[in-house]
Amino acid sequence: MAQISAFEAELLVSELASKSVTFEDIGTARWFMNHENLERLNIQSHLNVQAQCEEFVTEVFLTHSKIDFLVRDLLTIEAWKRRVFPKVLDVAAAHSIKSYMILYHEATLVNLLEILFYNKESVLQVSDLLVDIVDFCHRKMTCLNTWEEPIEPPSMAHTEQQSLLKSQRDLEFGIAVSSLSIFRYITDACSDLPLDVLTRILNVNEMICTCVFLIENAPWIQKSSSNKKYSRFEAGAWKDVEDEEMQRLGKVEAQVWLALYNLLLDGECRRKLIYTEHNKAVILRLRSYVEPILVDQLPMLAQVQRHLDELLIMDVPTSIEKRGFLIEQVPELSSEIMSKCNVPRLSARFTALIQDETNGAEGMSSMALAKSMAAMYDLDNLDSLLEDPKCGKCGRLAENRCSKCKSEWYCSRQCQVQSWQKHKSICALMEESNAFKENERRSQQRVSTLVQEL
Repeated sequence: MAQISAFEAELLVSELASKSVTFEDIGTARWFMNHENLERLNIQSHLNVQAQCEEFVTEVFLTHSKIDFLVRDLLTIEAWKRRVFPKVLDVAAAHSIKSYMILYHEATLVNLLEILFYNKESVLQVSDLLVDIVDFCHRKMTCLNTWEEPIEPPSMAHTEQQSLLKSQRDLEFGIAVSSLSIFRYITDACSDLPLDVLTRILNVNEMICTCVFLIENAPWIQKSSSNKKYSRFEAGAWKDVEDEEMQRLGKVEAQVWLALYNLLLDGECRRKLIYTEHNKAVILRLRSYVEPILVDQLPMLAQVQRHLDELLIMDVPTSIEKRGFLIEQVPELSSEIMSKCNVPRLSARFTALIQDETNGAEGMSSMALAKSMAAMYDLDNLDSLLEDPKCGKCGRLAENRCSKCKSEWYCSRQCQVQSWQKHKSICALMEESNAFKENERRSQQRVSTLVQEL
């Protein structure tokens, strides 16, 4: 994907702003175009952060006050995946390219919000929707706390349906991990959050306890049953970790500790948190994890350690002090979205849309979508954002790239041969797109040469 300028980003955000997201839109040509524009903005925002240059994507969303559009879109696609997708799994598996892009849309939105919410002003701009966002983060954190990897032989052949479900599961884990960063950035603004949002975090969802359970379960670390090696989830991928490196604090775990630091030590949180025997006992379980080696890496946790020592000798009030009336805000946006989720009707509409290969008024063919996606991604620009490539067949680290499309990686010739029947249609599209981009580049060079000669 060629990098976009600040002017182009403003045009894309203005386009997004003119469209309301509904369940009926999912799977239409307009929806896929919307997804492509959001993905372009998402990639550019990550490139800006990596290059430590002006974060104009964030500035454009703030200037036009359009972050609420992303939140509505996020809650809509989450509800669709939870309610509608299981009903259309069979037909979705038969059109895997379209289906994967729809499932991937939630990851695009979460990754973009993760960048935007690093700026405190972005959090405060959507204060009316923070209850919905906090509930979203709570659902994803609960998902992580109950996460279990399926046990299956690595060589087991997958049907199209099983492959799609595996892709969905992999995406869900990455989305849940990214939601930890979003939640941590929300807690950075604790002192400026509306009272109802703070109450929902502390006393309704009890998200301090949720964070404690995450520290205990550590779903971002896996231990292989075969070679007893550890791997850690970082930057969207699992990485092998040597035993001596296990004491190093990972980026994902650090986000949870920083959120705990904010929630336990912020003055406003300490005033609003209602202690019970249960949550006190859960929070005190952190004492065994706040060790010197951890404090060396996050020095502010020394204050958490002192707070836990104080909490240990604190008596929990036997009666809750009356603090006046509090009108609790409900997640109105989520309720509104779910009220419009007519599963039978939406399932029928999606079935018709995903089977439409005519590029008509609403539908979009798999071929057209694949070409559009292939043209959007430029592997040379994205290499800096990608982790070590994995084999497209078995998932092991790979060193050999497909010589035609340059997009798929393999660890061996055997894996490449076994995967060819599945890969060849996409390979042809990617090769055609690469050839088109190369011809376009050469044409631009010739025009540039002619202009210089004149």
